[in-house]
Amino acid sequence: MAKVDVLIPTYRRKTSLCMQLSSLLGQTFTDFDVTISDQTPEQECYLESIEVGAVAAALRYHGHRVTLLRHVPRRGLAEQRQFLLEQASAPFVQYLDDDLLLEPKVIGRMVAVIEEERCGFVGCPAAGLGYHDDVRPHQQCIEPWRGHVTPEPMVPGAIPWGRHVVNSAANPLHIAERVLPDGGIVRYRVAWVGGTCCMTARSCSMSVGSDSGTGSRWNTPARRSRRSCCCSIATEGVASSRLAPTTLASPPLSPTAR
Repeated sequence: MAKVDVLIPTYRRKTSLCMQLSSLLGQTFTDFDVTISDQTPEQECYLESIEVGAVAAALRYHGHRVTLLRHVPRRGLAEQRQFLLEQASAPFVQYLDDDLLLEPKVIGRMVAVIEEERCGFVGCPAAGLGYHDDVRPHQQCIEPWRGHVTPEPMVPGAIPWGRHVVNSAANPLHIAERVLPDGGIVRYRVAWVGGTCCMTARSCSMSVGSDSGTGSRWNTPARRSRRSCCCSIATEGVASSRLAPTTLASPPLSPTAR
């Protein structure tokens, strides 16, 4: 059994999925398997295409188990991720959107943080490289953890959703360039992680519970925070192939230290 199960939901993105799988081949951390769940309409399904098959074969050649699944009908992305979680058996699960490119050290650094901090959740937000020249200093104030990451109690109505702006555009890249000029990792507080490059302890995710069978545990940070600690990391890097805006209106954040 691998240490990490990489879980990828996909829908109508054959080209970006192949690009992402290729970036998995270059990871310095290699103790992982891959499970892909496709909900593309039957007439457009690409799991058996030459392109996906070639990259899957390369991953298998390098010792990774690759499982290709169809999961229909569509019931929303949260349910799709819940389905993937139920296929996993590794101690840690790595959720990836199907349009992300990973730098070689990303998974290894996330494993190191989740093991060192004993977190239930670690994220590494994706940067939209198409926004590299769109610098937004007012959206790049992170709240670093001082010392070890600890549970952050939250209650409905008081969740700090305003933190989400650090995920917008190329903010994750600009933050890493500013606070990590020589590489490394900075842990900071989150509300959610853009681009869905998230690692969780599988046992923690399974224990949180779901609402009405929809797998909506994915979208309940308050419930997750009561039981475990969560953080995101600023590091090099994850890139999104999407060029469409991902911003939401929000007032600027002010950094706070614990």
